[in-house]
Amino acid sequence: MKGDKRMMNFFNKKDNGYIILKDGYNKPFIFGTILILCILCFFVSTKFWLPDGRDRMTLNTKNEMSFKDTIVTLNEGYYWNGETNVAQITFKEVCIAESNDKIEFDIKTDAGNEMPMSLIKGKAIPEEEDSMVLITDYILQFGMPSDTYYLKFKITKGGISYDFIIDYRDFEKKDIKELDNNYLVEKQALNNENETFKAQKKALEDELANINKMSEEEKKAKETRVTEINQAIVKIDNDIKVNMHKLEVLEEGI
Repeated sequence: MKGDKRMMNFFNKKDNGYIILKDGYNKPFIFGTILILCILCFFVSTKFWLPDGRDRMTLNTKNEMSFKDTIVTLNEGYYWNGETNVAQITFKEVCIAESNDKIEFDIKTDAGNEMPMSLIKGKAIPEEEDSMVLITDYILQFGMPSDTYYLKFKITKGGISYDFIIDYRDFEKKDIKELDNNYLVEKQALNNENETFKAQKKALEDELANINKMSEEEKKAKETRVTEINQAIVKIDNDIKVNMHKLEVLEEGI
């Protein structure tokens, strides 16, 4: 009977049918529950605010990769868009003559999953005028899930392969966008056209400087030509501005 009385005293019932815990009995239970939840939250959340203590896995990214008559060098700067999971690296190919062998890439995560990719190739340009050495720029874009530890790359050309690894912590977060395959070709064309414009402007300015050194009588005879030169320079400046704007649009988000 005494035990039954204690059990009845432990709970107080109101007319509405709700059970109310007696004061004092539930405090240790509530405190213990909150403490356990806090400890669980602490351990679960550490991956979000504590630095990653795993070994940095980046390997062989500084090495030149030699493929017969070709040398490939990975450029510095690796980027990743955290919203779209698009990542990119860039590299340069230097070869004696344009080769029929194509560069092939294989990209896998640390879990062994193969990543989708897009290779954007620039136009091969001579290292110097009339040189047999050609330089080609490449941009490689690929998927990189947010839970990636590191990416394993294999680059193959002409039956020769090289491997390198990039740790996710070496990718700089940047709002990069997916590029069209013609991106580098268009960029090179605009830059080359601007260089041509600048050379033309320099030639016109030199001609104008020579006219200014002439006698007054000779200058008078060249007045029409001076007007043509000034008009041509204004047009060239405008053409350069137009191309610079096109480059800005092309580079937007890169």
